[in-house]
Amino acid sequence: MHNKTIIAIMITSIFLSITLFTILFFKEQAVPVVQSDITTKKEIESTSVFLNTKEASTFLGISEEQFNTMLILEKQQLIQNGSFNGTMIPYITIDSTYYFTEESLILWAAVSTKENRNYDEWLGQ
Repeated sequence: MHNKTIIAIMITSIFLSITLFTILFFKEQAVPVVQSDITTKKEIESTSVFLNTKEASTFLGISEEQFNTMLILEKQQLIQNGSFNGTMIPYITIDSTYYFTEESLILWAAVSTKENRNYDEWLGQ
């Protein structure tokens, strides 16, 4: 009976080893295909360098209303003070429409975070 237990343990160990090897092998093979598909899809969908306010707010992970409020508050601070203390949200305007780039938003977010920007203070909250 002792021999049957040892044989059962050995068979189970071999089975688990083969299963683990198979999972790791197929997982490693599948990752490049998935990454390639994502890159290709993104390249196809990305026809513009510029983001509108909705896309920019989504990229930043905030609502479009919050993003628009931030733009307005920054512009108000600039007008009231004659200058802006810190880094403003980077944009260009074409036909009165704001446009942004992912790269400039990432840099702005990093600097604004470092400056401990608090838009609630400007709203009087």
